[in-house]
Amino acid sequence: MSKPRPHHDYDAEAAVLGGIFLRPELLSKLSDLEAEDFALAKHQAIWSAMLNLAALDQPIDQVTVAGELARQGKARAFGSDDTDTGAMVFCAELTLRVPSVENVFEYARTIQEHRGDRDARRTLLECVEAIDDARRDDMRGDGFVQWARGELGKLKLRGSTDT
Repeated sequence: MSKPRPHHDYDAEAAVLGGIFLRPELLSKLSDLEAEDFALAKHQAIWSAMLNLAALDQPIDQVTVAGELARQGKARAFGSDDTDTGAMVFCAELTLRVPSVENVFEYARTIQEHRGDRDARRTLLECVEAIDDARRDDMRGDGFVQWARGELGKLKLRGSTDT
């Protein structure tokens, strides 16, 4: 029996972002979508950059979004020594991943269907960070087991009080 995993649809995420690059006016019609709805961190960063540009009444295209990512200090995550270039290339590639601009709202609906899974993704990331912390502290044996049970207990407790 396989363990449940949070669901995501990277293709739908890319299609929404690419669709907005092709038709920026669609962004204002997708106000229900939040950065946390995107599973991929790069997609979250691009969505946030797009929203920031829209709030400033700035144009939204690959150049302006890459510039906004650089301004926020997030462009380096796109894998280029020249921070603007890596982000710009990634953004340009998103436009190639849009099967149909007319279906952007359907792609957004697909992303929103996985909205409940963002809590699961967040919890998994917290677990990974906690394990990394334990490794840095060189925990071993019973000490690690007790610590891990305590951390999982915190997650369980937090989950039972959040609504």
